Amino acid sequence: MTRLIGASLALATAFTLAVPTATAELRGFVDASVANQQVDTPLGETDDTGYAFGGSLRGRLGETLNIQGDLRYVGNDDADTFGPTLQLYGLITPSVVLGGHVGYLSADDADTLGGGVSLATRMDRILLGARGEVFTIDDTETDGFALRGAGRFYPAENLMLGGVAGWTRTTTEVLGTELDLDAWNFGVEGEYGFSAAPVSLFAGLGYEDISDVEVSSTTARIGLRLHFGNGSLLDRQTQGPLFGAFGGQGVFAQGGLDQ
Repeated sequence: MTRLIGASLALATAFTLAVPTATAELRGFVDASVANQQVDTPLGETDDTGYAFGGSLRGRLGETLNIQGDLRYVGNDDADTFGPTLQLYGLITPSVVLGGHVGYLSADDADTLGGGVSLATRMDRILLGARGEVFTIDDTETDGFALRGAGRFYPAENLMLGGVAGWTRTTTEVLGTELDLDAWNFGVEGEYGFSAAPVSLFAGLGYEDISDVEVSSTTARIGLRLHFGNGSLLDRQTQGPLFGAFGGQGVFAQGGLDQ
C-alpha cells in the first residue's frame, strides 16, 4: 500500500511540475456518469447500479511532446475504485501518435499498479489505436497484461461513434496452484457535444466474458461531460491520445472507452 500511495504522489507531483512549462493552453474535462451492470455467474445473476466521476487535464511540453493526467473514481454497492494516470505522448509522424502511461487503481481490498504503451493513427474523421499494458495487484500474487484496440468515427464535428475490443490475461495463485484467466471484452459508445455550450452527453454498452470461470457481465452507462479549453469533439480528440485512464481490466473499468 505504501508503495502505491508513493506512486500516486509521484504522478501528481510530476504532472504539477510539468504542466506549468506547457507552451499551449491547458485542455481537459470533468464528467459524471451512472452505469448498470448485470453479472451472470454459475451461482446466478446479479444486478448493480454504480456511478463514476473523473477528469482529464493536458498540456504541451514541447513542439511534439505532450503530457496528460487523468483521475477517475468508480463506485457501486460492492466496491469503490479510485486511481490516477499519467501519460506522455507525441507525434512520430503528422498522423501517428506514440504514447506511454503509468497509473494505479486503489480498490477496497486490492490495489493495482500498471503501465504500458499506445499507438494511434488519424485519418481525417477516423481514428484507430491500440494499447498494451501490464499490471500487478498488490498483496494478491496476481499479475497480468491487457491488449486493447479502439476506433472512432466522427460523422459530424460534435458527434462521435466508437468501439473497443480487448483481451486480458490474469495470472494468480489459488491454493498453491498458478491459474491463468482470460477475459474478452467489447464495447460501443457514442458522444454528442452541444455547439452552444462546452457540454456533451455520452452513452455506452460493454460486454465482458471470462469463460474459464463461466462469468460474464453487461454494462450500460450514460453521463455528462463538461469541457474547458476545447473546441469541438473532433478538435479535442485530434489533439490528445485515443486512450485515457489506466484500466487494468474491463471495457469500463476506468469509466469508458478512452476516458
